Amino acid sequence: MVAVAEQPNLGFDYRAEAFSDGSEYVIDLIISITNVGRQVARFPALEISRNRLFKLNARGLDNGRHGLILQPPSTNPTQTNYVFKGGVNDVIHPGKTLEVTRLTARVSAGPEAIQMVVLEYEMYCEGFNTKGKVEIGLEETIMHNWRGQ
Repeated sequence: MVAVAEQPNLGFDYRAEAFSDGSEYVIDLIISITNVGRQVARFPALEISRNRLFKLNARGLDNGRHGLILQPPSTNPTQTNYVFKGGVNDVIHPGKTLEVTRLTARVSAGPEAIQMVVLEYEMYCEGFNTKGKVEIGLEETIMHNWRGQ
């Protein structure tokens, strides 16, 4: 009997932080990849679709650093994703999570400004590829992740 090697299995995760300066809410999403498979994920990569609300935070995770290498923007006007790629030394071990980047939104204070946002993504590594989307309710995100200032 020949055993078939298992493949890595990547999951999209995010952690939210929210605060207000009185006139608007600031929401940070720390975007992560988790290897929920049983094999090491080699050459991990993540593409996140741009949207009108969440923008790439220039500080990255800290001091301009991202968990994977941010690729230069495409010159193709139809390619508008943020693309992060890992190199030969980038792996995600089974059961481990790699923080990749931080997206930030500024939302006017007030109930009429609270909305639902959809982030579309594609994740891949050697032997694995998946696409998906996550819906984020901003009102719930603000209320459950408040770090008042």
